[in-house]
Amino acid sequence: MNKTKIRTIEYAKKWFELNDYTIHEDGESFCLAIDGYLFELSEADISYRAELYLESEMEGLRCTRV
Repeated sequence: MNKTKIRTIEYAKKWFELNDYTIHEDGESFCLAIDGYLFELSEADISYRAELYLESEMEGLRCTRV
């Protein structure tokens, strides 16, 4: 797995954690747990959540500037 993919997964995990979702990783699978069910996420889903996390971080930086 390359560094970009690893970083994308890390950012997606942070987004899910900040939004109180439970996630599971099993090798190459990345699953979202809801009501006892596991939903496997696509690479597009993971990338989208990573983008949302980065956008929220950037927004936080904008808010702290004086």
